[in-house]
This record gives sequence, structure tokens and C-alpha cells, in this order.
Amino acid sequence: MVCCLAFPLGAAAQTVIPDSVAGDTIRPVLLPPLQVRVLRTPMGLEEAPLSISNLGRVELFGGRSGASLEETLQAIPGLQIQNRYNFSTGERIVLRGIGARTQFGVRGLRILIDGIPATLPDGQSTLDHLDLFSLGSVEVLRGPGAALYGNGAGGVLRFSSRPAPGAGEPLRPEALFLAGSHGLFRASALLSGTVAETGYLISLGRFSFDGFRSNTVAGQGVYGGAERSNGNVQLTRWVAGGRMALTLTAVTQDSENPGSLSRALLGEDPTQAYPFNVRQRTGEEVEQGSVGLVWEREWRGVTVEFGSHGIRRELWNPIPPAIIDLSRKAGGVRGGVRGRWEAGVVGGQLLTLNWNLGLEGEGQWDRRQNLENDGGEAGALTLDQDERVSAKGVFGQTRIDLGPDLSVLAGARYDRIGFEVSDHLIEGGDPDDSGRRTLDALSPSLGARFSPRPGITLRISASTFFQTPTTSELANQPSGAGGFNPRLDPQRGRSVEMGVKVGSRRVAQMELTLFRTLLLDELIPFEVPDRPGRVFFRNAGESIHKGLELATTASGPRGLSLRGAYTYTDSRFQEFSVEGEDLEGNQIPGVAPHRVDVVLHWDVSGWGIPPGGFLEVRGLYQGRTPANDGNTSAASPYALRELRGGLGAIPLGRTRWTVFGGVSNLLDRGYTTSVSVNAFGGRYFEPGPGRSGYLGIRIPSFSP
Repeated sequence: MVCCLAFPLGAAAQTVIPDSVAGDTIRPVLLPPLQVRVLRTPMGLEEAPLSISNLGRVELFGGRSGASLEETLQAIPGLQIQNRYNFSTGERIVLRGIGARTQFGVRGLRILIDGIPATLPDGQSTLDHLDLFSLGSVEVLRGPGAALYGNGAGGVLRFSSRPAPGAGEPLRPEALFLAGSHGLFRASALLSGTVAETGYLISLGRFSFDGFRSNTVAGQGVYGGAERSNGNVQLTRWVAGGRMALTLTAVTQDSENPGSLSRALLGEDPTQAYPFNVRQRTGEEVEQGSVGLVWEREWRGVTVEFGSHGIRRELWNPIPPAIIDLSRKAGGVRGGVRGRWEAGVVGGQLLTLNWNLGLEGEGQWDRRQNLENDGGEAGALTLDQDERVSAKGVFGQTRIDLGPDLSVLAGARYDRIGFEVSDHLIEGGDPDDSGRRTLDALSPSLGARFSPRPGITLRISASTFFQTPTTSELANQPSGAGGFNPRLDPQRGRSVEMGVKVGSRRVAQMELTLFRTLLLDELIPFEVPDRPGRVFFRNAGESIHKGLELATTASGPRGLSLRGAYTYTDSRFQEFSVEGEDLEGNQIPGVAPHRVDVVLHWDVSGWGIPPGGFLEVRGLYQGRTPANDGNTSAASPYALRELRGGLGAIPLGRTRWTVFGGVSNLLDRGYTTSVSVNAFGGRYFEPGPGRSGYLGIRIPSFSP
């Protein structure tokens, strides 16, 4: 019955938008064959033997508010983004069951923004600095091929900013103003162009959200608001015969953490903030800046690439039992070469070999202090240590094409990651918990693609991968000791998938993928009675994630188009016991087995409505989600509807205006958007808001 509800999405049909008009204001025009770069070697999307989804500007923007990643990345098979409406913890991103352990930030996935890693050497990622307003495209690599990215690569998300206008083209100023329910406000401005052969993109933004969780401690008002200011600058030009891109980002954010609720509190008031969180004034203050440089040049048939990046982050993070004061520096360099070699004719087919070699080195330096949380004020110092991570990786990949119908992609990567901690709190009989650990792994991958006839593609792939605990996970010990947890091991996995794709993305296309991933020592979060709200981690012995992804896109008459995704994920413990309780066969908490996501878009231009008018309806169903290892509690299934629409290209003086808006949770359903896995006291449930709306105005471009 689920399959009857949706024809889900593979790689979304891409569109090209003339520079004179912003992304969601005119009728889409189909592009030539898509090129993707997430496999490190540029290739056509249809040539890839792996599971890749690609979204362009129409799919990313289409009347959306831009307040969350979940709203932006919709109808992608295998991907669950749980918007917790809690900006201090961020959205949970789960790909084929990987990443469900995340209590804040992103785990288990590699994330790149304009080719620059947003994932630190220890495997944790934050997306505070991602500028959705300047976003141009997103590529999502699911499964085995992600092993080429090293630590934590259960999947890869590659975000790319839109390109600047070329030389001779007019400047492109844009602005957006948006307001909505629960104090939602966005103001963004962007300027892009080319001056003296240097392309530039400058984006500034301001975001605020009051929150919808009621403050029962104060008796009135809300708790869970956020304020964020961000800037993004990108410069591109030709240097030393190659293309250089320099990216600068800055972000400041101040947010409150309303916490999760027990079933009893959910029954009293389903949108209240957890009272203890309010009394402890939990939240997060962040300041972060980053710089990244990518240079690429083709020379005698070989492409040489060099990249470097640096990050500085300051974090003040009150959680219920403690306050975390973290100062972080991180950076790295990478280099690679790739080329193409024609080996000759074999069996009447031209044999070509595309190859790619590279190496990476990264470092992370953290100064971590934990203090007692006394009603939001800093109390006694309980942890004081320096944490260092060094990561080195070398990789190689080759794709062999025997004509246009058969290709094989093989790769391997070796990683060596060192963790070191220096304990500074050793007075008064406190022992010195300094120490070090070194973890390494070889991760091979292999994939093949075969097209027996036009419009049909078969593929199969397999790989191994591994994921280390992050420094935050290693530093949190139930005993309260300093240093790193010596009992916490990396998780290692073996993954295989097979799929078939039928049809053409220009008219209709359907893709079915089956996957199976075996994980050893999977990292599982939990809480303890004397430190509620503080998350610790332990290893499960063995677990399996298996399932299927059904995906489709279709273009119909009169401007109608459909894209959607159905994902079935069966994630279970195979070998795992806690305090003598055997949990074999239980579902892994935080992973919804069933998810259906459908987006129906209608371009209403030509119906007496100015060009750029559209309506869009989204339907989302998420199944019952287990909340704890014992499977004794779970979030109920839910179904949501969203409605969006807009009028575009409305002339006003020398400008063209776009007016758009939307309503989420159209039927005002109560639901749990995410679960806090294994939270103490049964505080598993993070509620979503009721019916909410927004209205925005966008000035796409000035007339030349």
C-alpha cells in the first residue's frame, strides 16, 4: 500500500534557470546530461555505478522558507532528516540507518561545502555555516562508494554554491525577506558578478526564530528560540593556468535547547519545554569562521587539484548537568591527480580508463572545559583537557569503461587517525587521565554498471568502511573521569547494494535499490540516572541495516511534475546485551523503518497567471520509530501535508519581485518529529509544531 502512495525519486530532474530570474520564478527548462563530482572524478550521473541523488535550484528553493535542511532536501531515497526545531542540537541526518545515534550535529556522514570538508578529522560535522540562500546544487552519495572519503563515510552530502555570472554579464543583486509563525524571520542579501576576471559571490543573512515550546517554568512565553547571523564570500579566478576558488564563511548563533519530553509530559502539554532544561538555561552560543582554498588545473591530459582549509570555533554549551566550554581549531590539506587513458579496442569496444589518486592530512585541536551547571551559571570546574586529532589518508580510484554500456569502478582508501588527550585537572588526588589512541583501516570499494538496452541500467557495488568515535563521544565517560573512554571502539562496516534504473529523467524514471550493511561495534547513545541530559556512548556487538529504496521522477502535461521517495530500512541488533538483557533482534532506536516523501509541482504559468506562478504539494509519512534499545517505547507514526505556492516575475520599476508562501502541517496534526535515543526517565520525544505558515518576498534580479 505504501508503494501506491508514491513514485519516489532517484536523481531529481534538473533544471536550468536564466540568470535574469531567480531559481523558483519561471518555467523549468531541461538540462543536458547531468555531471556529478561527489565521486571525486567528474562523470555523468547516468554513468555512475553507485546510488547518487542530485537536486538543483528549483528543487531546493521552490517557495521554501529556507529555515531548515529538512525542508530543503526533500524526496531523496534513503535519507531521513529529522528537524528537531532545536537549533542548539541541529537536525539529525540519517542515511540508510547511519547517523541515528546523533544527539547533536551530524555523525557517520561526510559533508563537503564547495569542495571544502565540513566534517572534522574525528568524524563530526556541523552545518551552522551552510548558507542555503546561495546554494546552487546538492549531491547525495548513498552507500558503498562513500568509503572513498574515509572516517565516518556511511554517505556523502556535497553542497555547491551557485556560480557567479561570467565576464560581460551584469551584476546580480538579490534580496529576500520572510516572516512566519513562531517568530520566524529571514533577511538575506546576495551580490554576485565578475570584475577584472575575478568572479565573486557575497551573501549575508540574518535569521531568528522565537520557538513554539511553551515555558511552563516562567508560566508564560516560549523557550527554544534562536538567532543567527552569517556571511559567505566566494572568489574565483584563473591563477597559474588553473581555476582557484577562495571561500570565507562566518557565523554567530545563540540558541535555546527546550529538550525532549516523557510520555507523561507529552500528555500534559505536547509542546512544553522540558522544565529542567529551562531552569538550567540550556542552549548554545557559537562563533565560527572558516577559510578554504581549492585550485584545479588541467595539464597535458592530467588534472591536478589542491585544497586547504582552516576552521576556528568557539562554543559555550549549557546542558542540564554541565556547561561545556570548547575552543576548537581545525584544518587540513589535500592533493590529487586524475586522468584518462584510452587502452585501445577490445572486442569491438573502446576500452578507457579514468583514474584518480590523492592524499589528505588534517588536524584538530580542542581545548575542552566542563563546569557544573548552576541554573545556567558556571560552577566548579570538572574537566580541563587538551584534545588533539591527526588524520592521514591516501586513496585511489579507477573507472574502466568498455564502451558506453559497461563500466567498473574500483577504489581503496587507507586512513590512520590518532587521538591524544592531555589532562590538566590533576590536583587534589585527581589522577592524570592523559593518553593516546591510534586507529586505522583499509576501505576498498567496487562497483559495476551495465546498460543492456537504452533506458535500463543495472548496477551492483560493495565496500567496507569504518567510523571512529568523535572527541566529544570519547570525552564523555559515565564515571566522570577525564581523558578518553578506553572502552569505546570504532564501528566498522561492510555494505553491498544492487539496483536497477528504468526510463528517462526527461519524461519518467524509476529506480529500485536494495542494500545491506553489517556493522560491528555500532556506537549507541545512552544516559545514566545521576546525569540526566548528558549523553554517553557504548558499542553494540553486531547490527544489520538492510532495506530498499524506490525512487521516481515524472513530468506530465500542463506543467505537472512529480518526484518522491519510499525507503524501507530494517535496522536491528544481531549481538548486543546491556546489563544482562539480550537485545538481539531488537530494532535500532532512532531509525524509522518506513518513510514516504512525495512532492507534486504544478507550474501554473499560462493560466492567466504571470510567468513563474506555481503550486506545490508535499506529503510525508514516517513510520513508528523505536526510542530505546529495549524497544519498549516508540514515537507513533505520522503523516504531514505541506502546501507552497508563489507568483514570480512581477515587474516593479527596474526590479522583478517574487511573492511566495507556504503552510506546513496543513491539517494541524500532533506528532513527534524526532526521538532522543535512550534518554533517562523516558524523555524520548521531541514534538513538532502545529500548523505553521510563512510569507516571503524575493527580489531576484535588477534589469540591466
